[in-house]
Amino acid sequence: MVYPPCMVIFRTQVFIWEVLSVETLTLDDFIILKYIAPKPTYVIVGVNEPLKFPAKLRDHLLKVCENFDIL
Repeated sequence: MVYPPCMVIFRTQVFIWEVLSVETLTLDDFIILKYIAPKPTYVIVGVNEPLKFPAKLRDHLLKVCENFDIL
C-alpha cells in the first residue's frame, strides 16, 4: 500500500498536505492541532532525518502537545 507523504490522522478524519522538506515545516503546518477537539493525546512526526527537524518548531510542539515525538 502506498501512503501520501504527509498525513494527520484522527479517529474519524485524515488530513493530507504537501511538505517540500522537513526544513520547510512551520508552525502553520501544525495549526490544526490548536483547533481540533478533542486534543490529540499523542503527536508523532515521522521524518527521514529527525535531526533536521526545526528546533524552534520542535520546542513549541513539546510545549503545546501532551506527548510529542519525532521518529
